[in-house]
Amino acid sequence: MSTEFWIRAAEPEDTSPVSALLKASYSALMPAGYDETTLAGTLPLMTRANPRLLSSGTIFVAAAAGVRRFECYASINAEDFFAASGFKMVRRIEISMATGLIMPSFLMERPI
Repeated sequence: MSTEFWIRAAEPEDTSPVSALLKASYSALMPAGYDETTLAGTLPLMTRANPRLLSSGTIFVAAAAGVRRFECYASINAEDFFAASGFKMVRRIEISMATGLIMPSFLMERPI
């Protein structure tokens, strides 16, 4: 049985479902890689989808013509997950979440 799927650019209308997905996954998975102090300041920011970002044309919700690779910012504890899915680490990065709050992460990519 074949399962068809498509990927499309996210839209502001995707804010609620994307936020729900972020909250459910990050709240469960991030404690394995980050301390409570860091998460207390960053989870509230990370689990709210940004409508402006969703309408930027750079976020996709589910291959589109001309797309040749996926790129992601992976948290420390998600590196193995993305590596198992064929992503390679490009470099270590630091994501500034708010004044004084930094999330060590990885820029990863994989060809489609």
